[in-house]
This record gives sequence, structure tokens and C-alpha cells, in this order.
Amino acid sequence: MSSPQPIDLHEDKLNVLVQVLIFYYMLFADSSRATLKQELIQLCHPLLKFRKVIDVDINTFNGFSKENIKEEYFAMKTKLEHLNQVMRSAVIYQILDNLVDIKGPMKRLIKATVEPCSHVGKKGLLRKLKPLVTTFFSHSTQMLKAANLILVTCTKREIVEDIEQCIDQFNRLLTTVPDLLSELSLFPGNGDVSKKLNFLSQIWSSTTESLMMCLDKILDLHEFLDASVQEMKRHKEASEKALDMQHFEHFFWHTSRLCRQATQIVEFISRFVAKVRDPIFRNGLLVLIKKLKNAII
Repeated sequence: MSSPQPIDLHEDKLNVLVQVLIFYYMLFADSSRATLKQELIQLCHPLLKFRKVIDVDINTFNGFSKENIKEEYFAMKTKLEHLNQVMRSAVIYQILDNLVDIKGPMKRLIKATVEPCSHVGKKGLLRKLKPLVTTFFSHSTQMLKAANLILVTCTKREIVEDIEQCIDQFNRLLTTVPDLLSELSLFPGNGDVSKKLNFLSQIWSSTTESLMMCLDKILDLHEFLDASVQEMKRHKEASEKALDMQHFEHFFWHTSRLCRQATQIVEFISRFVAKVRDPIFRNGLLVLIKKLKNAII
């Protein structure tokens, strides 16, 4: 795009590139927040328009790259840069929406399996665990969907491979959960099954850490913190409004999201702070971590 050549235009490389980009932008838009979805769709329209105009110009000038074709090419590049910035925001909000408390559902499920359950019976155990199992699989599905979407935006092969390994590991772990829960329902209190579940939880936890470390490499700290703070502000205002109106269900939901958002920021900064060389900036981040931890408690 930076230096278009006639051969690139003749070989229809532009059409292929635009088609692939629009396909993935639409895929991402479909799973994004309403405002981002609308913005991504609107930005894709000019790409199609530029592609059509460039095609017409190529045919008109028999394949010779004229000055107006270059101008259209560079105008298209400007639109792509804007679209790329919106995509960066879309990636951040995928993380904020779907990768919060990624260890929590598994931990709560495992904790419930080891609680005394002799009085509930075999069928009673599964009924007791059903809400936690449903939440766990629903959360895992959203998490993996977000990870796969973010994956297609990566340009560095090493990061792509690392994220793919995490996704594969999650999928393998997910297939073992139903079997272990069935085994537990048949043999309540079985120590071997409990050990397997705890081991599963440990692997799940380490895999989530690996995934988040991959995402750290593609996120900009300032952009992420800015979006996170805005999210916390939104949930804080919503929780205060819900409390005033005595909508306690909404209040609980927003305060829960607020705490999880703060925890996510603490975890993100804690991983990032070791890489910071500027001592003043580093100390500022440490102060922020301490304040957020105290606020969560």
C-alpha cells in the first residue's frame, strides 16, 4: 500500500487484499460492541469504493499507474490506518468484555466439587454444580471466541503460535471437564478425582497466564489503561444510579464488574511493571497497583 506498483494492480493483488481485510473486519465487527460495530462497518464502505474506483482507472489507462491512481491508493491507505486504530480499540474491548476474571469460573467450580456433598446424593451433586458448570462453559466459549478474533489481528508469527498453543490447550482441557464431573458424581469424595480436578485447575490457571502474557505483547499500556479507566467510571456511575433507584440486582452486577475490572488492571500492570525502565513511571504504576488492591478489598 505504501508504494503501489502497476504489477500489483494487474495481478489483482489489491482486490484480494481488500476482500480478506473486509471479511475479517466484518467478522470482528459482528462480535464487537454496538458503537464499534457501527464504526467498523462504516469504515469498510470507503475501502470498497476506493477499490472500485482504482479498478476503473486501471482499465481506463490500460494498466499504467497514473498519478490519480496513486492518489486514490494513498487515500485508501489513510482510511486503512484509521480502521486499524479502531481495530486496536476493538481488541481492547474484546479483552475487557470477555477476558475478565478468566480464572474465576474454573476456581469456583473446583471449589464446589470439593465441598462436603454426602447429603445431596449423586444426582444432587450434578444439580448443585449445574449453574457453575453452565457459567464455566459459557465464559470459556466467550473467552476462546475473543482469543480467536484477536489472533487474526496479530502480525508476529511467534505471538500467533503462542496464542494458538493456548487455545489448543484450553480446548483439550474443556473436553476433560465433563468426564471428570461424571466420574465425581459416580464416586463422590473420591480422592483421585479431586486430585485430577485440582490438577486441571492448575493447568487452566497457568494457560490463562500464558494467554494474557501473549496479549500483553500486542496491547499498548496507555490505550488499555485509558479504556479500562473509562469502563470503571461507567460501572461506578451505573452502580451509584442503581443504588439510588434501589435496583439491587443492577447494583450488584455493576459493582461486581467494577471490582473485576480493577483486578484485571492490577494483573495487567503487575505483569507490565517489571519491563518498565523509567523508575518514576515504574513507581507510579506500583502506587496505582497498591491503591487498586486496597479499593478491591
